[in-house]
Amino acid sequence: MESTDIDELELDGGEESTDEASTRRSRRRFRLLLDGGSIALLAIFLVHLIPVLLQTNPLNPKWQGEFVDVLVNEGLLAFLGFVLMHLAAFVQPSHDGLRRRLRLVRRFAVLAVVGYLLLVPLQLTSSFGTFATTQTKRASYLEQGARLSEIREALIGATTIQDLNVRLQSLLQPSLSSDQLGQSLPDLRKVLLKENELEQNKLSKLLIETSEGGDFFDAFTRLGSAVGWALAFASGAVPWGSRSTMVERLRRRRRS
Repeated sequence: MESTDIDELELDGGEESTDEASTRRSRRRFRLLLDGGSIALLAIFLVHLIPVLLQTNPLNPKWQGEFVDVLVNEGLLAFLGFVLMHLAAFVQPSHDGLRRRLRLVRRFAVLAVVGYLLLVPLQLTSSFGTFATTQTKRASYLEQGARLSEIREALIGATTIQDLNVRLQSLLQPSLSSDQLGQSLPDLRKVLLKENELEQNKLSKLLIETSEGGDFFDAFTRLGSAVGWALAFASGAVPWGSRSTMVERLRRRRRS
């Protein structure tokens, strides 16, 4: 009877050790998946960011817009990598190398918070620069449209080839060529009106492309996204010399 009890205890102990070993292997595999995924996502984020950084031109509104777009649009990759690294450390907390790497990444996440907050004034500067450029283009397009309308009226109102030539010169347009002067007025008018219509259509498309509403809403969306990503990284970012995240420190200050 006693021998049977001992055998059962040894069997139970063997099953428990086997289950523990299987659990450790599963944790290790899951940790490797999370750790590898986090590194891959952060690397993809850098692949999108580095080409823009190599063309750094802070005074160029176009570069400012591209820089903001990359950080805002690809911010999900960096944050998911950040979260996966936390999960990997949670799954296998005894892994010293992973814990050290996580501490380092949480320190550098402070730079991400600061960077996203700096996007706010950069986006404002970029938006104002783009808005000014757009306004200048629109004014130029409208002026060209008015000039084309005047030319069209001159084409329609002319009674002779010479009258048409005088009207065009009064609008600071090139005088008619010798070939054009030799044509009949109806034929020449038809050709010039068609060219005028084509130019008007091009200007209409350019005016649509420089519409003001889309730029405003895009800028507002990017501003909100930049602030949101800053808060997201602040929830896990730990400043140097501190053990609390930036969000935790902020809450403590509000309470005090």
